[in-house]
Amino acid sequence: MRHGLQQENPWQIGRRYDTVHPMTKLRRVKSRKGMVVTTVALEEETHRRLRMAGAETRIPLTAIVRTAVRAWLEAWERRRAKK
Repeated sequence: MRHGLQQENPWQIGRRYDTVHPMTKLRRVKSRKGMVVTTVALEEETHRRLRMAGAETRIPLTAIVRTAVRAWLEAWERRRAKK
């Protein structure tokens, strides 16, 4: 329980957030062709920080996540190639 209230369902539509309302308008990629849609569960604090960074920089969360994933994969591939 949080704040003496019934525990909230994290998948509940219309869930209340304490920061950044409304979020900046999502700028979609020109085409989703060749993309796979996936779901990632994040800790609440990580998600809040990501939303704040996205709102402050006006960069969509999807773009931030795509960039971070590509950077991680590139670093992992470099480490793997050294072995």
